[in-house]
Amino acid sequence: MKQDISTFDLLVLDLEMPGIDGFGVLEWLKTNQRVNKPPVVIASAKKTSPAILEKLKNSGVKGFIIKDSLSEELTFIVNNTLYPDNKYRKNTRVPVNIRINYTRMGFSRSAIAVNLSESGIFIKTSEALQAGDCIELNFFLPQNHDNIHVDAEVRSIAKYPHEKKSKYGIGLEFKDILPEEKTLIASFVQGVLNRLF
Repeated sequence: MKQDISTFDLLVLDLEMPGIDGFGVLEWLKTNQRVNKPPVVIASAKKTSPAILEKLKNSGVKGFIIKDSLSEELTFIVNNTLYPDNKYRKNTRVPVNIRINYTRMGFSRSAIAVNLSESGIFIKTSEALQAGDCIELNFFLPQNHDNIHVDAEVRSIAKYPHEKKSKYGIGLEFKDILPEEKTLIASFVQGVLNRLF
């Protein structure tokens, strides 16, 4: 390889390539690029074993993603890799794609959650909510199918005028969450973090 990568901010690397595989590139980086080595994120066409993931972590890889994953997962990995000291939130939010139901003033609606943390959730909805509004949320965590039922308060609002269905992004803070539900969410969030690194 003759490419000077010292000016790269990030290297997204496939594990399976013709000629030299991802591990070969990682070894080349280790021996030839001692200074200004960009962080590496692996994008793979298929899942890999825990042993391979551990080997990647030990090689200094900063993240791992399956190519057909949510685009939010790639954005999450890139942001955490390029801006590791960003302490904007006290609880890390992870990308999700969860259908939720919420009730406000006696009316039920559905929305899609796009990220989740121990203390809150960000949803996309067609309903305009206001800062300070309180709603009841009901959703299932993927994989373990635990039902979460919690009250939440609207903390932030983003408008997406070009989207047809979900015109609003709503940041919600959980209120009076039961300890067992908080534990379930924390466990789920940690599982996503472990999967993405």
